[in-house]
This record gives sequence, C-alpha cells and structure tokens, in this order.
Amino acid sequence: ENATLPVINTNRASIASVSVGSDKNDVFNETLKLYTDVATFSMSKNTDYADFELLKLKLADYNTIIISIQGTSNRGSANYGITEQTIRFIHSLNPDGKIILCIFGNPFSLQLFNDLQNIDAIMVAYEDDDEFKYVAAQNIFGAYPANGILPVSVTTGFPSGISVLTPDLHTLSYGFPEEVLMSSEILNTIDSIA
Repeated sequence: ENATLPVINTNRASIASVSVGSDKNDVFNETLKLYTDVATFSMSKNTDYADFELLKLKLADYNTIIISIQGTSNRGSANYGITEQTIRFIHSLNPDGKIILCIFGNPFSLQLFNDLQNIDAIMVAYEDDDEFKYVAAQNIFGAYPANGILPVSVTTGFPSGISVLTPDLHTLSYGFPEEVLMSSEILNTIDSIA
C-alpha cells in the first residue's frame, strides 16, 4: 500500500517539516522528532515570497515534506490568518516525494487552497494550540488513528462528512501521566528528589 498517512518506513524517508507562522522548535516539530530524524524549517507568515522560493530549493533533498500552518485566525475576512505568500508557496510545491499539509485552525481555511493536486494528505486540527499540535504530530506516525470527519462543507472538493481514516499502528505514543491514571504533580515531586 502506498498511503501517505501514517508515515511508516521512516528509515527510508528523508523528512522535512516546514512550520509557517511558528518557530521551528515548536511542540509540533519537537514531537515529530521523537519518532525519527526530521529537518525543521520555519517561515514567518509575512516572509517575502523570495524566501519561500529559497526554501523550496532546500526542500528538494527530502522525499516527505510536512507543512504546518500555525498562528491562524478564525476570521474569514483576514484569510484565517494565512497569507497570500503561504498559499502561493503551497501551490507551487512539486516534489518527487509526498507532501502532508497540516492546518491548525478553522476548516473553512481550506477554501483558500483552490488547487491541492500536489498535496498527498491534508490534516485539519481545529485548534492552534500545543495539545492539538502534540497529537497531530503523533497521528502522522500512526501513534493515534485519524478518525475525524469534516463537520462543514467548505467547497465541493471538501464536502461535509469527508474523511480519511488511518489505522492505529500501535506505535509508541507520548502522553501525559494522567492518561494512565498517574499524577503529574507527584511525578514532578519524585523527579525533584532524584
């Protein structure tokens, strides 16, 4: 099978992650790096397009590119916080490998991307916060299955109810002590003693 998500066979993949609107050492990228070597790049939302062109040259060495759009807005009148440069950059990518687009924000922002033929997988995480970034990064590597359904019709290409379900590969997931009925506070106290 040649599915894009989850990413498997990481020993054969050369993976780059581009964070637009966030620092390259954010929670999303740091979580990706827990699973394999990932080269990280970051671009300000307001970066000149010429800098995006230079980044494209660097990305030519990678066969899997993960693009995260962060620092978004819920305001449609402001393009949901996604700049024209970012949209143009994503439309212009034409790699030999796979492209995964992860949008942290309003699903209506998908309407800004009128042609996503070059994108192999799209993930919409509805919030632009660390918890969503943490889980989305793990989802990319199969630690959690993707089982979301687009709740609204965005365009004819993105109708309400569309989804792509991915399996749980039972890959090691990272979490919080409370997920296994332990206390972060108690563990922090123990850690401070050791």
